[in-house]
Amino acid sequence: MSFTPTDEQKLVIEHFGSPLRVLAGPGTGKTTSITRRIQHLINVRRIPHANIYAVTFTRAATGEMRRKLERECGIRSDKLPRVSTLHALATNLLHRYHALIGLSGDFHTPSELEKRLLLADVTADMAARGVQLPFRGFPKVANFLEAYDQERSCGKLPDWVINDAQKKRRYDLFVQRYQEALRFYRAIDWTEVVVKAVQLLKEHASVRAELQAAVQQLLVDEYQDFNPLEQDLVSHIVSSHNGLCVVGDDDQSIFETFRFANPAGLIDFSLRYGSAQTLPLTVSNRCPPKIIEKALRV
Repeated sequence: MSFTPTDEQKLVIEHFGSPLRVLAGPGTGKTTSITRRIQHLINVRRIPHANIYAVTFTRAATGEMRRKLERECGIRSDKLPRVSTLHALATNLLHRYHALIGLSGDFHTPSELEKRLLLADVTADMAARGVQLPFRGFPKVANFLEAYDQERSCGKLPDWVINDAQKKRRYDLFVQRYQEALRFYRAIDWTEVVVKAVQLLKEHASVRAELQAAVQQLLVDEYQDFNPLEQDLVSHIVSSHNGLCVVGDDDQSIFETFRFANPAGLIDFSLRYGSAQTLPLTVSNRCPPKIIEKALRV
């Protein structure tokens, strides 16, 4: 398929030698730019496909990127780079090195049904210990789970836990019982997958070196929707941050509320990666410029 990049896209595709932040508004062809950049890395820079990792935010986006690489870039299925979600990458790491961080080899991430049953067990266990949820203004167990995810993802608890000694005691009990229930079922939830992966790479230099030797180029899509913990994991995957490219829209994050996304990670990217270059994608094929301009004002 014939493809003629815009001047902006050409700069993104051909950039090399320093960390790259791509600020891409809606409809500006960011996925196309990422896939053509991968094609350029393989065909022009001669980087082996196995040493290129692309991280997407959802499994649907993973499928779309793989299809574009095959159909539009002409890359054979057996020559595709490693394209996955960040959680899938982390899960694979943990299955490979589970013994180093005290996990059983047959651990799994619970389905939504399993998680509801697990939380029901935790609720019943807390009730048996005299803690009813909800009770006299105390939050539901789901609120405690959200606070737990926030603490693990962002390193801080919500104010309603911090500012109330009784709620904090009940929260601590919830965490204890929740983690015990996960261990009983040989499960770790999605937040813990990233926590354990970061722990593995920080504490085991040989594992970190092996992974980083494999990852020469790391491309991350929808970076504004990653929370601080996930952004920390990204920083540990590639040894030379010159091979890191993140793409996102600092005006658009749909997961700040319940996934604790951290758009500041995209906005302040150059503070973390000092030699980073920023390139924009501003020409939208989806909306007229006037509509984009008014949307940004809102």
